[in-house]
Amino acid sequence: MGITKSFERKFLLTWGRHLWNIVGVSGFVAVLTGIILFGYSLTTQIPKSKSDFFGKDEFVSDEMIEKIDEMIITFNSSEYIPGSSGKLSYQEINKKTADLYSQRYELEQKIKTQNRDYGIYVDEIRSKNNMKLGQRVVSPFVAGYGLAVIASAAATSAVFSIESNTRKD
Repeated sequence: MGITKSFERKFLLTWGRHLWNIVGVSGFVAVLTGIILFGYSLTTQIPKSKSDFFGKDEFVSDEMIEKIDEMIITFNSSEYIPGSSGKLSYQEINKKTADLYSQRYELEQKIKTQNRDYGIYVDEIRSKNNMKLGQRVVSPFVAGYGLAVIASAAATSAVFSIESNTRKD
């Protein structure tokens, strides 16, 4: 019986109460974590528009390609440069048309690149928002776990305290 009494007096009654207080503090940390997680999960992002994402100077729109198409049709249907009085040769018209087709191709490639980059950006925002939705679902369980730990730690610490104060030696 000497080992049992020694364990009860030196460890269980003396340190047991303090250990359960430490467990209670860890429960408080879990509650705080759940609250912070829930608050953070409420801040969802809305993707920017394409023109805002790329900036007004870098953004290429479909209207730019339509303008080039109109210029190509104009060059192919007439022998004159719009806004000038001089007649163009067949080679000059072909050269101007080829330049416009080249510009149109570059704009199409830039639009494809911008669509890809913007799609990646929107997918990242959706992924982050979905993750935050998951955090919003999990956070009450984390906080509830912390509250349960606090309650059990408080009850156990109280039992050890009463046990230690009522024991007659």
